Amino acid sequence: MVFSCTKVDLNVSIGNGYLYGDASTLYGSYKINIQEGTDNIAILPSDLDVVAGLTMISFHAGSEDEIPFRCEVKTEETDMIQFFTSLETLIKLTKNPPTWMSVEKI
Repeated sequence: MVFSCTKVDLNVSIGNGYLYGDASTLYGSYKINIQEGTDNIAILPSDLDVVAGLTMISFHAGSEDEIPFRCEVKTEETDMIQFFTSLETLIKLTKNPPTWMSVEKI
């Protein structure tokens, strides 16, 4: 069985209770929004070639440890990446905004 991992470069800023900015891959450029939500859900553009379902997203910032985010991925015809995460994860991300993330199907 082959597992693929997609790397996404991030350029995010802190908003009023969320992170927003730009994300880019070999596939294209997207807007990104990370905010608090009741469920761990990611909505990804279908052209990223990520399979919907349970997925591990790992956020990385410089030399800091990764921040894992296990979530249910939904794919849509959109040019935006959206994350709905727990307040705890959002606080970790705002303390040290990520510069890239990896997306790997579980």
